Amino acid sequence: DVHSPESQGQMQQLVMQHGLNPPGVTLSSLLSAEANAALAEFAPTLGVAPAMLEPMRPWLAQVMLAVTQMQALGLDPSAGAEAGLLALGAGSDTQMGYFETAEEQIRFLAGVSDEVQARAFDQGLEDMADLPTQLNELVTAWALGDMAVLEEMINGSMREGSPEVYETLIVTRNNNWVPQIAEIMEGEGTVFIAVGAAHLPGEDGVIQLLQDAGYSISRQ
Repeated sequence: DVHSPESQGQMQQLVMQHGLNPPGVTLSSLLSAEANAALAEFAPTLGVAPAMLEPMRPWLAQVMLAVTQMQALGLDPSAGAEAGLLALGAGSDTQMGYFETAEEQIRFLAGVSDEVQARAFDQGLEDMADLPTQLNELVTAWALGDMAVLEEMINGSMREGSPEVYETLIVTRNNNWVPQIAEIMEGEGTVFIAVGAAHLPGEDGVIQLLQDAGYSISRQ
C-alpha cells in the first residue's frame, strides 16, 4: 500500500533515509564523466537543474527524472492502472492485499551498491532519451498485452545494461511473489492479481514461473 496517507508519510521517511547521499558525497561524484555530461544535457530539457539532484543517490535521482519526464510527456500518475484498480475496489467488499511493504520496495531500489546504481543511472538516461519516440509503441504494447514487445523494450534494456538491477527488481521479486500467489490460489472466491508490466513476460516472468510451478495459464 503506497497510496494511504499513512503509507505516504512512511514512504517520505524511507526516501529521506535511503535516498540521500552521506555528507560529502554528491551524485556527480558517483557518476562517470560521460553520465555527468549526458545529465547536464538532458536534465534541463525537463526543467530540472542537475544541481537539484546532487544530494540524491543515483536510484532516487533516476526515479525523479523518470517521473518528471512522464509528466512532461503528458502522462498522469493519477490515471495509472493501479489507481484505477483501487478506485474500482473502493466502497465495495473487495479485500485488498499487497505482495510487498513500502519499506521493502524502497530497499529493493536502494539496496544495490552505489556503483551498480551509477551504471543503472547511465543506462536509464539512454532509455529516457529514447522514450519520447518509443512511448506510443510501449503504451500500445501494454494495451494489447504484447508480451514480446514489453519483454524487449522494458526488460531487455535493463537486463543488458544493468543485470544486477534486473535481478533485484524483476527476478528476485517475481520469485518472491509466486509462493504468495500459490497461497492465494488455495483459498476461495474470485481473485484478481495485478503486477507491473515488466513482471509478466519472459523466462523470468510471473506467468512462466507459475507455469513452471504446475499452474495452467490461459489468456482471455
